[in-house]
Amino acid sequence: MVTAVPMSDHDTDDRVIELIRDVTDENLLDSKDLLNEKVLLEKINNLNRELICDPLTKLYNRRFMDERLPYELVKSKTTKAPMGLIMADIDHFKKINDTYGHVVGDHVLMGLANLLKSSIRDTHDWIIRYGGEEFLLFISDANYEILMEKAEKIRALVENHIFSIDDLDLHITSSFGVFSVI
Repeated sequence: MVTAVPMSDHDTDDRVIELIRDVTDENLLDSKDLLNEKVLLEKINNLNRELICDPLTKLYNRRFMDERLPYELVKSKTTKAPMGLIMADIDHFKKINDTYGHVVGDHVLMGLANLLKSSIRDTHDWIIRYGGEEFLLFISDANYEILMEKAEKIRALVENHIFSIDDLDLHITSSFGVFSVI
């Protein structure tokens, strides 16, 4: 478990102290790691990434959204720039898992995650895996019309995509909801 504590001192720059607590029987850090700053920073960064990323799809998780969305709302309000959310849900996903198994379902989730990632701007937008087969896309600087167009393009992209898993070719559809705020 990683806990970050901001520290402010008049004599030095602002800093963040990260406390690492092992909640398992494993040692996350050896004593030699503590002496090597590069190794220590890499391990801390990896732990932080694990806290905010979904292990299957490699997308952000709800914890990331809980921390990031309030910031984005304040930013949108202060800059008066529109922002929006697109909720995507795979239609009849339970049937895929029941018919072909969870391994195939996982491949569909990973494939959809990649399609969604290819549909957004890396520097401005982000995606989270919201639930089992639900995804939430945050789109900055986009009004309702732009969000509707983007959602429709992604919907068509998903509908026309073939998800190939071994000898199996699957077509899926998705449903979308759009929310915009200025």
